[in-house]
Amino acid sequence: MYFAFMDDSSRKRKDVLRQDLGALHAYGAAIFPQESLQPYREELAQLRQELGVLAGTEFKWSPDGGPLHKKWTD
Repeated sequence: MYFAFMDDSSRKRKDVLRQDLGALHAYGAAIFPQESLQPYREELAQLRQELGVLAGTEFKWSPDGGPLHKKWTD
């Protein structure tokens, strides 16, 4: 069995000109075999512990600075 993880993003900023096209929407997915999920879970838990990130906190590439996100420097 395979698992797919999907995410979406949209751009509505005025500095991204898209004349007559409206908002830009992007979708991405990563597909993994079931047997790879447990080792990934264990490594992610270890990384969270090393970085002091609470379980359930979303890892984000470009955090917005809100209370659930951490600004990464490394």
